[in-house]
Amino acid sequence: MLIDGPAPRAHAPFIAPPEPNGSGEADRDCDLTADTQKRPSLVDRILFIALILLAFGLRPPEGVEPTHTWLPLDLLWVGFYLVAFVGVLSERKAVLKLLRGSLPLIVILCLVGLSMLWSNDPLTTARRAIALLGTSMIALHFANRLGFRGFVESLAIAIAGGAVISIPVIALLPSWGLQHNSLGAYEGAWQGIFVEKNQLGQCMALGIVTIASLSGGTRGVRRVLLAAGLILFVGLLAGSQSAGALASVAVFAVAFPFWLWIRSTGSRSKAALAALAIPVIMFGAWASGGADQAFGAVGRDATLTGRTEVWQSALNAIGERPFFGYGYREFWDSSGDARYFITPNVDGWYADMAHNGFIEVALDLGVVGIIALAVFLVVSFVRAWELFWRGRDRLSAWPLFIMVDIMLQNLSDRSFATQDSLYWIIFLAAFWFATADSQRRRESALQEKKRSTLRGTIAGGPLRAVERAL
Repeated sequence: MLIDGPAPRAHAPFIAPPEPNGSGEADRDCDLTADTQKRPSLVDRILFIALILLAFGLRPPEGVEPTHTWLPLDLLWVGFYLVAFVGVLSERKAVLKLLRGSLPLIVILCLVGLSMLWSNDPLTTARRAIALLGTSMIALHFANRLGFRGFVESLAIAIAGGAVISIPVIALLPSWGLQHNSLGAYEGAWQGIFVEKNQLGQCMALGIVTIASLSGGTRGVRRVLLAAGLILFVGLLAGSQSAGALASVAVFAVAFPFWLWIRSTGSRSKAALAALAIPVIMFGAWASGGADQAFGAVGRDATLTGRTEVWQSALNAIGERPFFGYGYREFWDSSGDARYFITPNVDGWYADMAHNGFIEVALDLGVVGIIALAVFLVVSFVRAWELFWRGRDRLSAWPLFIMVDIMLQNLSDRSFATQDSLYWIIFLAAFWFATADSQRRRESALQEKKRSTLRGTIAGGPLRAVERAL
């Protein structure tokens, strides 16, 4: 259950109450990574791990286009929608409290629902909007049931399971575990149990961030297992040849230890500058002509395998309907406007998405949607930064770096406000962990202010009586 007042509750909150750290002293405000009082149940862990493995491992058969539905996968998601709906309904008081701090997200979900009013296919848009709502409920349900540490640990186990299963699939079933397509692009790149190589790379990048966040203060067998998992994830990431995932891990490898060091100095100004330095350096390198060399190191070019052609055509389409877009997920349908703006301008390959999460939102919801997304991302980042800054161990950095990783992935892929997306589920879980901590801090500050006022009133009463007597 979510945080419900400053006092610890019997059921597990998102963020645990203050506990001493290993040195016997309390952290700045609380230990953000301590286990909650009630550990997540085995059933909740199994359901969450099963969701990740099945969603990654179930592939549509040959002949089913990416924009079409596939009944077994749809039924899987509908089943988890129902589980999440029942779970959220059973703990509605705590959920409603958390949703009061989720206004930017609610605005996005409302825009998605309203987009059926300007969509060329209102019924399909409405169905997909309901699916996005169900996907968001899954994030809320499992974040609530598993708690902070339980969620991160279960995610690491699920990704490790997918990685371990992928090894024999790659080695023994090359027709399934290696990428093959009619264009011959990246023929033989590893994809394991995943739909394609970029999905494997993105999942391994997610695993690297998660393993690094869990590694603080570990010893013995646990440290060996985490090290083995890290080596496995790095190896599969390299075999996937996913430039976007490699770039996000490269940023993480530089930023993670640097930000931890900045946090240890206690200087907020240095930390803010460190946060801004990475995107500035990346943009400067790109602008100065370093993009070709950077992507050349992983066998790519600065056009990201022709994606810039799609981006340019998509931007032209956005210019035709700039304010509200084409309706949620309608643009890429077989009867959608992509056949006019994208297909004639992309030579040699089939484009079923913009390969950029920000452009996708603009196509769906226009400039209004982009503004709503920008506000949501800023609020998410600020709350995650506060959680990271107040923590003293590595796990408190997980929401911040997960958000950064998924934002970077959305430069060449999509997961923002995407139905049935595990990355959207994970991003929302990180957002709600940070939001729960933000709410707890505000409540603690308010109660402390009330106590101070009360102490002043009590102490000032006798003084006023003496003044009146004199």
